[in-house]
Amino acid sequence: MRLKNLVGKLAIRTARPDVTVDLYDLMNPLKIGTFCIGSEPWRKANGYDEQYMDTPVKIVSVKEEQVVIENTKDGRRKLLERKYMDDHWTDYEALLHPEEEREQELKDMAKELKAAAEPLRRFLEKYYDPMVKVTVDEEIYRTLDVGKQNQLSRAIKSLDEVQIEEVPSELMKTLYDFTQGWKVAGSAKQINMMLINPLAVITPVSYEFSKLDPPSALSEGKYVYYEESHEDVFVLKNKKKAIRMSAEA
Repeated sequence: MRLKNLVGKLAIRTARPDVTVDLYDLMNPLKIGTFCIGSEPWRKANGYDEQYMDTPVKIVSVKEEQVVIENTKDGRRKLLERKYMDDHWTDYEALLHPEEEREQELKDMAKELKAAAEPLRRFLEKYYDPMVKVTVDEEIYRTLDVGKQNQLSRAIKSLDEVQIEEVPSELMKTLYDFTQGWKVAGSAKQINMMLINPLAVITPVSYEFSKLDPPSALSEGKYVYYEESHEDVFVLKNKKKAIRMSAEA
């Protein structure tokens, strides 16, 4: 953790400095006799510099390449030696109580998710069900997905029973020109959000061609399946009121 992020907190080192050999200690003629097994210069030369790894210090301030620390025993302050200005520091209290840090992270994430879902809440409250406001405010995110890399997924995939699908903005327009292929019409407006009841639409798939090729050298001895299909969507006339949308004015 960067020292700048630890200002005002108790911090402790988690590893020895990356550079441990102090040439002054090794070559100073006045201390040449002290360079023996177990001496301080010998420990530094062999990577045993464990300063600030046993007792935490308070990070008082950080200014460019200067760091002020405070001894927790006598309250004395001094400049931190440059060789210890690295990322091998961590929050001492968070190290002792990781569950509190984790809980705070989840609370902060819940706030972010609630803010991200606010436009959806307003849309659902206006067009779907006024009671959805209670659901969003009280239980905006019931499960947190932790992936294989121990990372939390903040993407909102569903809101209670409403599944959320992301659609490219160019496919969410109010008008298209199909004269040749398709393109967005000049007077088209952007659709911000749509709420669709699955029972109000039919999504047929028509397969025009399909073939299964036998194993070959090109397929590394595996079967290869080809198909060509056409997908479409139809709105049931008597259920069109089950579809709502929010578009720019």
